[in-house]
Amino acid sequence: MVIAIDDSARTPVSDVGVRVHRPGRFVSESHWEPQWQGFTDSGGSVQLKGIPAGRYTLSLCSGAYKPTEQEILIRPGGVDTTHASLHYLGPPRDGRRCEVRFIILPDSTLGNLVVIATEWETGRPVSFGNVLVLGEYRGAMTDETGVGAVKALTPGLKRVKLVALGRLAVTDSVRIVSGSTTTIRVRLKADPVKVEP
Repeated sequence: MVIAIDDSARTPVSDVGVRVHRPGRFVSESHWEPQWQGFTDSGGSVQLKGIPAGRYTLSLCSGAYKPTEQEILIRPGGVDTTHASLHYLGPPRDGRRCEVRFIILPDSTLGNLVVIATEWETGRPVSFGNVLVLGEYRGAMTDETGVGAVKALTPGLKRVKLVALGRLAVTDSVRIVSGSTTTIRVRLKADPVKVEP
């Protein structure tokens, strides 16, 4: 799994093209063998599965940043954090540079979270609620059944915030366990609306 975060703005970086390939395995101008590739989503993450342990070249490219690449080492069963700098090519942003952190995690070390959101008063599902995993820059939206799933989270104690229109936000702690799915149920109270005379 690769997570891209703009450290200057503390926000995820989406649409970053990520490619991992073995160094020296150049076949043609547009093809490396073997290779794993994808694009980061709105949460700044992309999963590249099935990469065995070894040395690789990590190539990064995005329309707003100068392409870059660097060597990485993936250890068996380990968690590796790789830092890379993507230089912003667009209009100046207060002179800041985008520092992007890439976390390379074996799939077996990650856990999943499922949040079931219901109304406090009626028990009906709360749809279109935002599930935010604080500090991880990861999240999801609850569907019509009130269920929101956040996949591929690093194990450990997390703070999860649930925000929905017309409801009071709830923040709770949850422990993510490696290789399993943790399910929590959250009941949201109605947000009292103040009416001005």
